[in-house]
Amino acid sequence: MGQKEVCTSSENEVEDFNSIGKCAKDNFKKSKETEFVKISSRKRVVRRRISSSILNLRKSVKKSSPRKLSILEIDQIPLFENCSLTSSRDEQQICFNNQIKHHINSNLKYPASAFKNGLEDHVLAEFVINEKGEVSDVNIISSKKHQILEDEAKRLISSLPKLLPAKHNGKVTKMKHRVYVNFNLLNHRIKQF
Repeated sequence: MGQKEVCTSSENEVEDFNSIGKCAKDNFKKSKETEFVKISSRKRVVRRRISSSILNLRKSVKKSSPRKLSILEIDQIPLFENCSLTSSRDEQQICFNNQIKHHINSNLKYPASAFKNGLEDHVLAEFVINEKGEVSDVNIISSKKHQILEDEAKRLISSLPKLLPAKHNGKVTKMKHRVYVNFNLLNHRIKQF
């Protein structure tokens, strides 16, 4: 019965966007345009069963590996030798950031080939200060992907001195942190003179 239906509506008239009727099919066949929109009203739901052994494994992994907290989440931030343990948290954080900047500025060695080729970049270094106060898990993110600059940033961050570790709820903990290493030719030329 539906096949005998005759299309009487105009080409621009759309009655219901969720259904495709005979008029839409006829208009599509008559149309010489190459663009079209595929409309689907069917939703597909994929359900996956998780076995109890997988759930138990997930729980044990969460318990065994403590979450790495950021500098804003911990009670006491990691401290360099020059920073005072008795000062306020804000002063400790300022000292921590200043010591990292000082370390980067005084130990940055602009790679000769990068300097010669005029390579510049703003490299993000993500790292963890572990329970011993040592830097670990250094990850470098760079927009321009100059490997030589990424390697120098990794070397620079890995060479940070041992710190007094972070504490949270009275326990020594890991802390994740991010810092930018700026490879700027103008700043480097000024330092040389």
